[in-house]
Amino acid sequence: MIKTIISLSGDILRRVFLTCAFIASAVATYAAFPYQIKGIDPEKVAVLIYDLQADSVVMDHNGSLWLVPASVMKSVTSAAVLSTQDGERRFTTPVFAQGEIAGSTLRGNLVIECCGDPTIESRHFPDNLGFADSIAAAVARSGISNIAGDIMIGTGGFANPGTPASWLKEDILWPYGTGLYGANYKDNTIKMSLPSGTMEPAVPGTTISKQGGKGGLKVSRDLDSRQFVVTGTIPRRGHSDTYANPNPAASMKHEVVAALQRRGISVSAGKLTPEPTTTLIYTHTSPTVREILRSLMVRSDNMMAEGMLRSLAPAGGTRADAIERESFLWEDFGIDTDRLVIEDGSGLSRANRLSALFLTGLYRQMLQTGVAADYVALFPRAGMDGTMKNFLRGTALEGRVAMKTGSMRGIQCFGGYMLDKDGCPTHTIVVLVNGFTADRAAVKNHIANMLLDRLATN
Repeated sequence: MIKTIISLSGDILRRVFLTCAFIASAVATYAAFPYQIKGIDPEKVAVLIYDLQADSVVMDHNGSLWLVPASVMKSVTSAAVLSTQDGERRFTTPVFAQGEIAGSTLRGNLVIECCGDPTIESRHFPDNLGFADSIAAAVARSGISNIAGDIMIGTGGFANPGTPASWLKEDILWPYGTGLYGANYKDNTIKMSLPSGTMEPAVPGTTISKQGGKGGLKVSRDLDSRQFVVTGTIPRRGHSDTYANPNPAASMKHEVVAALQRRGISVSAGKLTPEPTTTLIYTHTSPTVREILRSLMVRSDNMMAEGMLRSLAPAGGTRADAIERESFLWEDFGIDTDRLVIEDGSGLSRANRLSALFLTGLYRQMLQTGVAADYVALFPRAGMDGTMKNFLRGTALEGRVAMKTGSMRGIQCFGGYMLDKDGCPTHTIVVLVNGFTADRAAVKNHIANMLLDRLATN
């Protein structure tokens, strides 16, 4: 039960609730957004800066307004995972010989039992590369040189894989919009070349429909479809780009078979119904939960965020189960969730709705838990890391502001902390801007100036 997982006393929860109520009461005091910027509607902007040391509001504009958070949602997902899981936990992917091993022959199938690990063969974790080769080496060490069966990719009943229905069709084609599956491989991306139609890695069963026509080249794919549709004219020099892989399990199997063959291990490629005997051949382990969260927060990785959200669900649970558990967690934290809308773990859905008040309550509450230092360390720092590398660079706040960014068309958001010289949080910061038509660089510049005006002297 969630209540047994969180080590918070009733008194702490009541203080959190009362503090959130106090923040809400401050809205009238700080009602006017202090900057009039062409292309930004003040009624679609929320700003809440809270001084943790003085226990007071520095600035509040529309703190209770529920807005689209974009990738700031990743800070919510990460908080839920750290609050309920050991940061040293790892995803495990066991590989079994299913059937009788007679001499050097496996009379059955090699089963790779995947569990939704989003990091298998990810380029972002170079120390964990070599998945297919490690399996082939383990099979060879077991004395098997012939698999009289098939390579099976199991997913343990991983329910409703792929992409949330609320994601836009224009997003699911690209690496940032790739789906989360029971079996994930190489960041679930492929490099596709035209006119040859080659894909790297190969994706057996995925097709390319070249429909021609006039105009520039356009590639598209429907939600959950395994067919790419190419229209328009392919340039004479050819075309090559990186796209979302609609069937990473097929790529995984293809590369495992190739690695086995390089070791001289034959695969009959005919599925058998073997004897109900299983022998563990190899176990692949992922980076730690803490390492995955840090990586996805700094780089703003949508697929890995979806993987971490799904890790909140019980075995065989759905995305909806994970979201429900997360919502219960915030209720146990004493945070108002009446108008909270969580559609995914990454923030790619425009149906998500968070308020600056909600995020402030969450950020403050995370400082009261035993994982406070781990949580704050997940956020990229201004002028130094990831998506914050160029924000506030060369200013008095460089290195002193740690925030998750979020951006979509017409949306620019920030959420996180201001730190003292020792890296301890002194303020929480939430800025949510929706529906702007101004140049994004100008919007970010105005936000930076606002933060410098309010915080640089602290």
